[in-house]
Amino acid sequence: MKTGAFFFSIFLLLSQGAVAGQAFTYEDLVSVIKQKNLRSVEEVLPYFPENMRSNFTLVRASESLQVSDDQHPRVILFGDDAQLTCTFGGSPVLTGYDTLECYQFRASERRFDFREIVFPTSENGIKEPEFSESNRQASGPFQCSDCHSSDPRPNWEPYNIWKGAYGSQDDTFQAVLEKSVKSTAQEKEAFLKFKSHYQESPRYSQLIFAPTRFAPYSEETSGDTRTSPNFRLSYHVTQLTAQRNVRLLEEQPLSIRRQFLQFVAGCAWSVQKNPLKGLITLARWTPAFRSLDPRCSDCLPEDYANSTLVVYGYNTGKGYLNETVAYHLITDMVRDGELPAEVLNNSVTDSAYDIGYEGLGTPVAPSIEPYKLRHYCSLLGQKNSGQSFLVPDIH
Repeated sequence: MKTGAFFFSIFLLLSQGAVAGQAFTYEDLVSVIKQKNLRSVEEVLPYFPENMRSNFTLVRASESLQVSDDQHPRVILFGDDAQLTCTFGGSPVLTGYDTLECYQFRASERRFDFREIVFPTSENGIKEPEFSESNRQASGPFQCSDCHSSDPRPNWEPYNIWKGAYGSQDDTFQAVLEKSVKSTAQEKEAFLKFKSHYQESPRYSQLIFAPTRFAPYSEETSGDTRTSPNFRLSYHVTQLTAQRNVRLLEEQPLSIRRQFLQFVAGCAWSVQKNPLKGLITLARWTPAFRSLDPRCSDCLPEDYANSTLVVYGYNTGKGYLNETVAYHLITDMVRDGELPAEVLNNSVTDSAYDIGYEGLGTPVAPSIEPYKLRHYCSLLGQKNSGQSFLVPDIH
């Protein structure tokens, strides 16, 4: 996959789940559990649509409340667009085995709604499934904001390093980094061992694997998004987080929105820092993804050499995410009369550049090309009194 082009509904429901032709939502999931009196994750899995059980990735070193290991990875089900994403563990002796953790992206609100469902076991002592309030544990001290920021969004790495997941380097078992040859070989060996016995599990056996040895990943880099679940999840998380970040910007004064566009365009007088990072909800994290700042040792894979940061600088996802936010923000500003339509029409990335993503299940989303937006720096820098301004002749 080309650097700079790497980020780029749901099927009809199963008859058990919800009304055919509608997207399967968290509310459908809750309804099925209650109506069918389902009392464990393995009882629930058949009611997820096939496209969720076939679009997933496996995390062998989870940093969530659902603990995992090499042979009992955490499963992230995300379907065709990740608007409903649910996760579960695979070992009854590991913490979180009795839970489903989900988020539902509320498109009309441009918000992530995180939820937890706890199923009864002899260990937890509850009698019926418990459903959490929004962005909280069902029964526990934690809020989702403890890890996902006060305006929650997923924690997921960008292309092409996903620490802790299988297929951790470019969705393959081939070392991308020179210093990771040994660890990648160990990861490959552990994965093949998992594949040798996953069908014995009442949970993993309900996942739909492609009929290849290394599915859902590939042994070597292929550029095929059908064998790139980590990449697909990054792409969808980027698109949804962009919508959320636009809302955050539109909750700020117009001057902040202009500063953000100046920042994306690289205008000569623009602020040096992304205004989004100044919002309290993003105080710790870059939008959507963890930073690969070399000063942040906890943010780097163990074998990630600082010398490679220049090569992977764009792969932090911050560039593409900001350009996607800029597209949606300018679209809204044109609609509201705050910018002329030509700013949007003349600044969109050439979609022909973003090729090779047919397997994503959704069209490649448009974004803004910074060098094109830079032609409008004088317009973006105008002062504003809080009302719509007259558009000057900028031809």
